[in-house]
Amino acid sequence: MCVGFWTLDHPEWSLVLCTNRDEFLDRPSQPAQWHSFPPKHESFNITAQTDTHCKPQSPPPMEPVLSGFDIQARGTWFGINQSGRVALITNIAEPHVTAHTVSRGAWVAAYLDPIHQAPPLHESDDLSEFVRGAVTRPEGPISDTGGFNLLLLEPQRSIVDGLEGPLRRPTAFNATLLSNTGSETPIRGRTIRSASNPNVASTNISLTCEGLSNGVDQSEIDGLGLRDPWKKISVGQQLLADALAQYGPGPSDTRQSQSMEELEDQLVEELMSLLSYRAPLPINTVRDMRDNIFVPASLSIPSIPKWYGTCLSTVVLVRRTTGEVLFVERDRSALVPRSDNALAAWRAAGGRTFDEALLEEQVVKHATRQSLVRGVRRFPL
Repeated sequence: MCVGFWTLDHPEWSLVLCTNRDEFLDRPSQPAQWHSFPPKHESFNITAQTDTHCKPQSPPPMEPVLSGFDIQARGTWFGINQSGRVALITNIAEPHVTAHTVSRGAWVAAYLDPIHQAPPLHESDDLSEFVRGAVTRPEGPISDTGGFNLLLLEPQRSIVDGLEGPLRRPTAFNATLLSNTGSETPIRGRTIRSASNPNVASTNISLTCEGLSNGVDQSEIDGLGLRDPWKKISVGQQLLADALAQYGPGPSDTRQSQSMEELEDQLVEELMSLLSYRAPLPINTVRDMRDNIFVPASLSIPSIPKWYGTCLSTVVLVRRTTGEVLFVERDRSALVPRSDNALAAWRAAGGRTFDEALLEEQVVKHATRQSLVRGVRRFPL
């Protein structure tokens, strides 16, 4: 039940995006780092490092993608590459789980790292060509996946003044939603926003805040056969608009006394708070998850017999004038063995601080807002 919210309209940032990954907590994965997606016969064995300081650094030349990595399925749920492409995928909630040959995360890998995917889905780096290839090649190499919604963002660069002369920076984004509207239906693409006509206000903020979760795009009935709306989408869109309203282009004593880095750190915390929204009623069924942006780790849902919940949150900000990216990933829930030695090793591997709750034979970790972030990256596009 992953979820994401974003806007492309803010005067300061060409992209503001925040997302939660909801997953079985025992599913093995690596935290966000620079990498390339390995072929199927190769392992992904980069050791994750936790950043406690955040200074802009250029990405490694041979590692084009910044994302987490699903060790089990060899794809990812969300990421950004060196050229500024961004992709976020969610599954479509369906009543029956059908086995498929390819993970949904392969779509994200194909978009962010096409060179390392064999055979390639498309022969062009252009977003429209990628979408055209996906729609017109229903029997393509990564077509046999479950139901998905895939947000694809592509930067449009403009000439801006730099200290050493003109620079081409990603001042706006094209946005497309690619979806198969359920695992048994054809893939289709829908343009969300063209960067040639962005909705950017120079003196007043007029934000269009978008949301993406597990419903069926532009359908009154979702994959579970329910007609009532996904409440967490409308709630998240409003919370995003509220959070950004105070970061307008008009005069502000608070803004004038803060650096851009301080403003971004503050905004990150507000977006992390957005990603922590929970409805007043408890979650007893999968249907109840549709109202909650944050899903606490639980064993209480009969149809989900294993620990499941929001395992991490991610925030990405792209500055409109400079193209500098802030990428923050934070742990929310994790499972580790209950023994003291295993717990110590788990802490040593990531150096993260968590609130502990002993539950049966395992320890569930809920990250507090004061905990060390799992990874922070600043880099230019």
